[in-house]
Amino acid sequence: MSVIVSAIVTLTVILTTGQSAASRQAVLNTIDTLGTTLIVVSDNSTEGILGPDFVDSAGNLSTVEWSFGLSDVTDAHNSALGAGATPIPVRKYIGTLPDEVTLSAGRMPIAAGEMWLGTTAFENARMESPSGTIRADDTNYAVVGSFAAPTAISQFDELGLIKTSDTERAGLGIRYVYVSATEAASVDEVISSLIAMVPTQDVASISVEAAAGAIALREALGAQLDADARSMLVLVLVVGFILTMVITYVSVSSRRRDIGRRRALGATRSQTVALILLQGLATSTIGALTGTGVGLLIVHVLIGATPGAPFTASVCLLAILVSGIGSIPPAVLAAFTDPVRILRVP
Repeated sequence: MSVIVSAIVTLTVILTTGQSAASRQAVLNTIDTLGTTLIVVSDNSTEGILGPDFVDSAGNLSTVEWSFGLSDVTDAHNSALGAGATPIPVRKYIGTLPDEVTLSAGRMPIAAGEMWLGTTAFENARMESPSGTIRADDTNYAVVGSFAAPTAISQFDELGLIKTSDTERAGLGIRYVYVSATEAASVDEVISSLIAMVPTQDVASISVEAAAGAIALREALGAQLDADARSMLVLVLVVGFILTMVITYVSVSSRRRDIGRRRALGATRSQTVALILLQGLATSTIGALTGTGVGLLIVHVLIGATPGAPFTASVCLLAILVSGIGSIPPAVLAAFTDPVRILRVP
């Protein structure tokens, strides 16, 4: 019965709180696609305060996942259609584009001067396939592919992005720098680091924007989900504690004479308590491990994800600890029962 109770407690926690933890992460990841970790640094001056070195330094921060910079915008058009074609805004870029920028057709730019178009820009260019050239600033740029931008930077779908050569890179003026923090909680720290990289006299000429509303929503929703999960966890553990205590008491009561004989033969109270606790911990460990394994399997089948290893290990240890604590009152009661009264023959 102790094994079954421990297994049920652990299984219930995994299926409720564990599923909530996995769902919580999935929900927060969805919110993150709205740009909770995205920071945009804009150069509002005419002197070109931001440059390639700023992009590189931002990308080297330990709390930054990726960073890239964009030059000033230039209107361009499909070379085959002439100057009367639908204008397409194009920018040169340096740095690392996020993995969420997915290739729709063709390939990514490899050589300097190659261009890929966002899905909307590709439609405006009226190209049947990612080939041909786009003319900008009296230069024809080869189109090698098209891409789809994630929600956080969905405006990029209207852009054409040109890969910059090492020669152009040194003198390239950067108008916008896009930076992604490793997590939403690090956004303020990253913003402070980015501002610190700008000379003091130029700070007033830049603007730094973050998705404050989305970050607040993420924090509020995460806090509510955590509170619900904690309430369920406490309820399940309390029920498990009570059941363990009752089962251990019934078990100890059914072995009163055995315990009395041990006490009469010289077993101390502490030895009696230790014996009962060890038995309780052994059965609860078997049950907790069984319940954890079954729970993880069910959660994976239900939502296609499992809670993290720290959470799973914590639940397993909590179930064992609760069972151990639940065994203490019956063990103490048995240890302080008079063996002479138990063994007295009527």
